[in-house]
Order: sequence, then structure tokens, then C-alpha cells
Amino acid sequence: MSAYLAMDIFLKPLLENMTKLSSETKCIEGKLGKNINSSLKHKELVRVTIHKGDNGYIVMPLSRGAGITTSLSKADGILEIPRAVEGIGAGEIVKVRLLKSIKEIDDNLISVGSHDIVMDLIGDSIKLCSTHVGSFGGILAIKQENAHIAPIHMLDEESGVYNVPFVNKYFPNEDMILIKGVERVQGIMVQKGNPLGIKEIKDIISKKARFVNRQRGSGTRILLDYYLKKEEMNSEEIIGYDYEMATHLDVAMAIKNGTADVGLGIMEAAKIADLDFISISKEEYDFLVNPRMKNSDKIKGFIEFLKSDFFKRKISELDGYSLNKPGKIIRMEK
Repeated sequence: MSAYLAMDIFLKPLLENMTKLSSETKCIEGKLGKNINSSLKHKELVRVTIHKGDNGYIVMPLSRGAGITTSLSKADGILEIPRAVEGIGAGEIVKVRLLKSIKEIDDNLISVGSHDIVMDLIGDSIKLCSTHVGSFGGILAIKQENAHIAPIHMLDEESGVYNVPFVNKYFPNEDMILIKGVERVQGIMVQKGNPLGIKEIKDIISKKARFVNRQRGSGTRILLDYYLKKEEMNSEEIIGYDYEMATHLDVAMAIKNGTADVGLGIMEAAKIADLDFISISKEEYDFLVNPRMKNSDKIKGFIEFLKSDFFKRKISELDGYSLNKPGKIIRMEK
């Protein structure tokens, strides 16, 4: 990421000056969909996704970091935050330098919500722009009409039912639909060989393991808190409870690199990072749909892809996944 931006900022203008050739820089204005914190000391270049809403374009920041190369391939543009600016608030109008054409941006199906490797798989086959802000962030994005779909996996403590109770709670007066996605195994990821001998959630506390958590509002964070409450354990006893990552792979790599001993995540992430995995539950990863998009061609195409033999074959190649009528529509009519 640093290498690309250094080339773009320093070398490209030099070459254009030397060759007397220049490329047109296209920009677009849009409403920021999420707060961005920034350092006062430096100018920052933030990769963002862009999608067209009913009242203009919505700009969503991607995860930052020099090594996050996927944020470049997924980015629609670059948002510049000047030095001495502490951040930009959600709802403000910002100017973005485009990395893709407007047509390509307009054609995307916009997903904002929980992270899963499945989203990368889907994005390789259909025009999908995916931003990972956790399940609750996805529900909020649908409520604010900042997304077309929101991947969610939220366990209701009282009923033990996934997703539907939360949709009914946050959309009490609106007819909503969920599209069934995948079932996946969640569990405890630990370093290879499980040196601390962790077997269950309570061992994280008793073994004084360094924990890496998912962000607030994520389905995995909700699942952890559910187990802590069930076992009558206090989150303050977990070393690193406030150490947060945005994706399952981020958690897995933190354990792999030795900055943490343990974290919750999906089996496939543990496999990719060559970690040991202790299964604790199976959960439902579904897609909440923006009511305005119910009958759109984009949603119809998305459902067709979930039902395709290609998708089923790809899911069968992943560890810890299963299918139960993918693409089935669950209607919640008020």
C-alpha cells in the first residue's frame, strides 16, 4: 500500500513532467457514511468505497494500514485528510479522487456489514463492493440507506435465534427480507500446538491468555459476550478484551504473529493462518436487504448466484461451512 501511494504521489508527477504527458484526475463529492479519526501531525490518504444513493454518493472508509493490500483492490477512490485535521464526521460532504470509473461504481452491489471469506468469494464473481463494519454496523447502514445488503450473524440471547429478532427490533414498522446465506463454525483460534492448553472460553481467563477481540457491534463480539454472560464471567478479566480487529483474518494473523494468544473466529481463517481451532458453535450468516432494493435486478442476480452450483461447489471447498437453502427469502411483514 505504501509503495503504491509513494509511486502515485511522488513518481507519477515526476514522470508526467519529464514526458510532458499528464493524466486527468477525476474527483467526485459524496456524503461520508462513517466517522474517520485522523492524526493532527500528518496528511492522511484514506481508501474508500463509493456507491450511489437516492440523494447522491455515499463514501465509506476501508480498513487502514500499509500491509492491507486488499483495501487497494477494493477501493473506489482516495480521500485526503489534510494535516492538522483531527477527523471527519459522518454526514459531511467530502471530495474523493477516483480510482475507478463512475459506471463501474454505479454497477456495484453495495454490501456493508459483517466480514466473512464468503464475501471475497462472491466479490470475485459478481460486481460487489464490500465494507466490513460488523453486523450491527450493517443494520445501521441499511437503516440509513447506505447499503444494498448487510451481511449479519447476530445471536439473540433470549430466543437463541439468529438475525430475525434483531431485524424485527430495529425495523419494527417496516416489511423486511433476509436472504439465507451460509452456516459456519465459530470457535477459538490459538497458536499452533495450543501451547496454553485452551479448550473453552473460560480458559482464556484462567490461563491469562492475551486475547484479540472483534470490534463492537460485530456478531462474533456478540457471541463472545453471550458466552461470558452464560458462564457468569467478567469481560474485564480478559487480557486484551479491548484489543479490536475488523476481520476474522486480522484476528488470525494477530495470533499467528504472536501479538495475541487467542481470539474468536471462523474455522477457515484459522486454517489460512495455520492455527489450531476449537469449535464452539454453528451460526447463520445471512443478508439483510435494503427495502428499496427488494425487487431490483442487482438483488435478483445476487440470489441467483447464491443458488448456483458454482457457489455451492466453492463453499464445499472451505472448512467449517455448510449450506441450508442459500438464496431462500425470509419475509418479515409487519
